[in-house]
Amino acid sequence: GFGWVPYLDRCRARGIPFITRLTRPELLEQQDVQRTLRDATWHFVPDSGSGPRRSATDLGLVTIPAGQDSRRPDGTPYDPVQVRVVVSRYPREGKADRGVVIDGWQYELFVVDVPVTAFSAADAVAMYFGRAANENRLAQEDREAGLDRIFSYHLPGQELAVNIGLWVWNLRLVRGFELDLP
Repeated sequence: GFGWVPYLDRCRARGIPFITRLTRPELLEQQDVQRTLRDATWHFVPDSGSGPRRSATDLGLVTIPAGQDSRRPDGTPYDPVQVRVVVSRYPREGKADRGVVIDGWQYELFVVDVPVTAFSAADAVAMYFGRAANENRLAQEDREAGLDRIFSYHLPGQELAVNIGLWVWNLRLVRGFELDLP
């Protein structure tokens, strides 16, 4: 399916930009896209220190039809959408975990709903993977400190409860370190 089209419609209606992975590997088979990738200027993505060192470039605005299974609630198909597509690549042998391997490079596609003047291709890819790191950190807090619940239906009260939970978590880390000094 093409599940992000309804999401794209809702985000655009509310003026909310987004970045998401594009699972349309057939796009990389198009001759004009291959020519763009071959002739593109690639920029290194700021290195997070984990995973491969990526580089990125812009494909520009691309019109993408909705998937066959993606339908509105009334059963009608979504119209094609025009989106900015960013490509990342890094050297890879073997099969791709995500994306496609072409001539020793693993390519991954992303839809970026902000102009180039807001985020370069490299910044957009860094933000995508930075989001994943932040979500892992929040999941760790949820597992270890039980902070994945509602403490207050009033936002300042919820923030206060989470901050107290994080303070206790940090205190436990310090105490644990004191018990077993290196």
